[in-house]
Amino acid sequence: MTTADFLKRLCEGYVRSYRTLNLRTEAKWTDLTQRELHFVVQLGEMLGFAARLEAQRMDRSWHDLDSQELVLHLERETEAGRVLNETLSKLLRPEGSRQARYLAAVLGWVREEDVPAIKQKIAEELEARPLLLIAWVGPTKEEAKRLDAFVFSGSEVHTRRGEGETDGVGYWYAWFSEEWKLEEVSGAAPA
Repeated sequence: MTTADFLKRLCEGYVRSYRTLNLRTEAKWTDLTQRELHFVVQLGEMLGFAARLEAQRMDRSWHDLDSQELVLHLERETEAGRVLNETLSKLLRPEGSRQARYLAAVLGWVREEDVPAIKQKIAEELEARPLLLIAWVGPTKEEAKRLDAFVFSGSEVHTRRGEGETDGVGYWYAWFSEEWKLEEVSGAAPA
């Protein structure tokens, strides 16, 4: 399994398991964040890693139990205004994250017009590191029902789009509306 394939599987697991988070329409944003972060912890532990919460300024991290290698550094953000200057900067710049085999970010809400700047920042600062980015996109937090997924790996970026909706009794679920597509990254932002 390639690095890109592994990150795609993480994304697919997140989307296909979203209903199991038991998030209702009246859930608070802190509920959503905590349940998503708890999902990451459980997944890491099921894969045999030691999952850490808020360790060394990382929202979540996975560590190899034998080698103590930092395997995954994940950041989660709900506020669109903090994504570029805080969340992505924290993920892409600190020394601690540079040691991680994989980087990941789940953005609970970004605006459509934010997406190109997010991709540009990643293309400029990632330095060919493998990164999974999952972004809920919409004009407001409450309308962020489109899911954009990006897997940056080497000179490639794989993209996939999905949607989120509530079922008949008010629980959120998600699904993919497109297959993975491949784009080339050549030092500039992916198209």
